Amino acid sequence: MDAINKLCILLFILCTLLSCSNDSEEKVPTADLTQMNFRYEPGAGEIKLMWDMPEGDPGFYYMKINYYDPKEKKDKMVVVSSYASFIIIDNTRARYNGQYKFTFTPYSVTDTPGPLIRSSLYVGGRIRPCS
Repeated sequence: MDAINKLCILLFILCTLLSCSNDSEEKVPTADLTQMNFRYEPGAGEIKLMWDMPEGDPGFYYMKINYYDPKEKKDKMVVVSSYASFIIIDNTRARYNGQYKFTFTPYSVTDTPGPLIRSSLYVGGRIRPCS
């Protein structure tokens, strides 16, 4: 009986400690993507997407880049770290230039997307904020 009481007390303490954690608190990215100077450089069968990272804390944990691939006729997504300043999108075709639209969305450690701070880059066009 004594071992069961000790186990119950240990479980109670463990549950109490886990319930006091702040890890469940939602964190919202603070990055302002409109200040990151998104640009592109088309290459042979690829598009290099580049941006300027802010000094210090970038204000996000990772960024999702969504785009529609007109060659494969489907939506695609890549994930980049907050330390990256470029990514190369392979298997693109020059005949589709002007048809690639990339949307950048920052996410926090808690997988929370940033509100109203998305930017889109149109290959063959200019950066336009999303609404």
